[in-house]
Amino acid sequence: MVKSGKSIYLDSRLWIELEEFARKNGFDDISSAIEALLKDALAKVKK
Repeated sequence: MVKSGKSIYLDSRLWIELEEFARKNGFDDISSAIEALLKDALAKVKK
């Protein structure tokens, strides 16, 4: 994931869900999981 120097702030419950998702789906870290989820969501919206 490319770091842009920007930050996002998430609800702590959402952060925990994202950590669990990353762990269960074999992502190296939460950033990789978030990037994959965002790419998938954007692809669906662009259809």
